[in-house]
Amino acid sequence: MNKSNFRLVNEEILREILRKKQILEKNPNYRLHYSNAKKKSLRVEANKRSVSLELEIYDTHTTIGRRTKAKEQKRCLKNLSNAMEWGLDSYEDDLSHDFIKCLGHKIEPELNRDGYRTQKVRIMGASWSPPSPEKIEREMNVFLFENSCLDNVIDKAVHAHFHIARIHPFTDGNGRSARAIQNIILEKSSFLPAIIKLSERLEYTHLLDYAVNSYKMAEGNLSLEFITKLNRLYDSFDKTDISEKDKGYCKSLVLEFGRAKMTKEQADFYNFMCLKVRDTIREEIDKLYFKGKK
Repeated sequence: MNKSNFRLVNEEILREILRKKQILEKNPNYRLHYSNAKKKSLRVEANKRSVSLELEIYDTHTTIGRRTKAKEQKRCLKNLSNAMEWGLDSYEDDLSHDFIKCLGHKIEPELNRDGYRTQKVRIMGASWSPPSPEKIEREMNVFLFENSCLDNVIDKAVHAHFHIARIHPFTDGNGRSARAIQNIILEKSSFLPAIIKLSERLEYTHLLDYAVNSYKMAEGNLSLEFITKLNRLYDSFDKTDISEKDKGYCKSLVLEFGRAKMTKEQADFYNFMCLKVRDTIREEIDKLYFKGKK
């Protein structure tokens, strides 16, 4: 199976994003005077929205509650901004355990100082539970391997978002980490970030909930023979003596595994995130071309 034959997000949406990206980048004002400053301001906006998504649990009906939320928001935003800056400087072509652990530590320095969590966690409002601590390393290995086999940048970005949120490898800050890594991958390839508005929080969490549950069901339906064969390939892939031909076969089987686990609910989540990228680009085009013309 060729990598280019496997897509996570809708091809029509991908083409629309590329068309709008070209329109934006052809504008001389954007290209010469606007792009770097605008990308930075959009990064700040994306970070604010990402933090806000997780702070809705705070009671703001009292002065103490409002002050506590404001203090926590300031702390989280500072850490997330530092993590994004580091991530953009450090990310290359593929994700790694070290990169993800370091980013998670920068987002929550105290709680994530030791890397992946060693205790079970629960997600408020979710109908699923993340993998137990002893399964995290294997789950992350599978995710990282699958992600490295994807060619398309937007596929890689939304795939990383979904699986880091699904695995929940850290004690805290998993949602922020997932959204940050997604936007780092996008920005490193000159795409604008996916920004989830607070008014879209319920839709976002519901789509993620449905996607994770459907993923678990699809994974449970795979044959034991197929899973055993795949696990052997995961274990052998990093060995130095494996041939390039065997690596190519291994990757093709990984993508076959990904396709077998793909569900409508996962596609809905991936397409939702893809549309958030499109919306950011579209809004910037409107500002550049139509500001003051209405």
